[in-house]
Amino acid sequence: MNKIAVVLILLLSSVLLAETQEEVYYQALKAEEAGDVSGSLSLFERAIDIGGEYTDEIREIVNEYYDALGISRDGSSVSFRLQGDVGGYALRYDDFSASDSSARYGGDAYLTLNAFLDWNVGDWIHSFGLSFAMDCIFADNVPVLDTCTWMLVPGIEYSLVGESLMLDVGMEYNIYDMDKFEPAAFLWFEFDAKRFEKQRIGAAIWGYTRWGGNTTAAVYATWHRTVPLGLNGQVYAGVKYEADSLADVIGYVDNLSEDCERNEFGMCVDGSMPPGTMPPFTDFWGECVRDHGEEVCADSRNGILQSYMDAAYADWLEQMAQAETSDVEMEYRMSRWIGPTVRSKISYRFRNRLSLESKMNLLYAFLVDGASSEYEKMRKFSVSWGLSLGWNPNIFTFYVGFEQLYLHYWLPNSLKNYFPDNSLVNEVKLGVKFDI
Repeated sequence: MNKIAVVLILLLSSVLLAETQEEVYYQALKAEEAGDVSGSLSLFERAIDIGGEYTDEIREIVNEYYDALGISRDGSSVSFRLQGDVGGYALRYDDFSASDSSARYGGDAYLTLNAFLDWNVGDWIHSFGLSFAMDCIFADNVPVLDTCTWMLVPGIEYSLVGESLMLDVGMEYNIYDMDKFEPAAFLWFEFDAKRFEKQRIGAAIWGYTRWGGNTTAAVYATWHRTVPLGLNGQVYAGVKYEADSLADVIGYVDNLSEDCERNEFGMCVDGSMPPGTMPPFTDFWGECVRDHGEEVCADSRNGILQSYMDAAYADWLEQMAQAETSDVEMEYRMSRWIGPTVRSKISYRFRNRLSLESKMNLLYAFLVDGASSEYEKMRKFSVSWGLSLGWNPNIFTFYVGFEQLYLHYWLPNSLKNYFPDNSLVNEVKLGVKFDI
């Protein structure tokens, strides 16, 4: 039993005390300063094998060593990586307009696991990955979220990384608790046109599509600054395309009754209510008073007035029940948006292994294809920003953060009664990542 405990302690210690890419990188720099060329090169190569977000930059240093020493880079090697992220967040959703507002609350617990097999061949890295994500969502009737009780997302991925380009493609399989199964595919391609010092500029293409669901595509100009310590940043600026579904409320209201001509507010132009929306006027009070007197009808405990009301509206209630089982249903139409977008992320890494990160996404889009010409008058503006603090003592990174998403719609008068003009989501997030 004691031997088993010792083995477990040693295994746990090896994980907790494992070297990070940053640690090995600084050991290599010290060896380089001391004039130990072979030692520094070996340490740089070990930092690449450990893996991390600075692999590309360290590989450039190794390539410079190879060129200076005349060493061939045609060899190949295979390595394995395991990444994970476990956490959760609490959210508050508000939608508000000039006449009304409401607030809803929810949360989410999530887990992601990614396993990669990396095959290094010369200046290229081929990565083959399996991924798994799980969400347990606690958010009822929150329009900006695809809410369900839980969701499983297994997937496969392939990426190719070279000195100046990166390609990432894959497929996901979204499985919902409501017996929905939706495959999805994604693609990311980025090319560095120019590199100088710790910065690089280039272009990127992003695409994501879900069978029977949303589609997103974008073309960006890119800028990156990447260093192990200090200020890091990235900016993506370009044009974004989105396709999602919106309820065709105008078509639904029109299909409920075609017996009157409606104005822009959905009312009959002759001033009457649309058929089927209000019960016909019946003087059930007067009939009750004539039969039983005002005192008896005013006493709600005897149920006499209620019986007159039920009799008066029996035919109308039957018509409404039939209407509920009719073929008139709310339809959802694909709506296509396009407009300029900017994504940015700025972070600062301190020597004490703390990092502070801020991010912001902006989109101003026009609805170019909707359920009707009225919908195509819509525009939207969305902005999300967040601030997070991370601590990376070893292979684990602990983080806490706050994010906010604001969405504003410019709506024609015919849709102002059906969609909120503004909505706001506030999130507080807490979790831990690991990279082995």
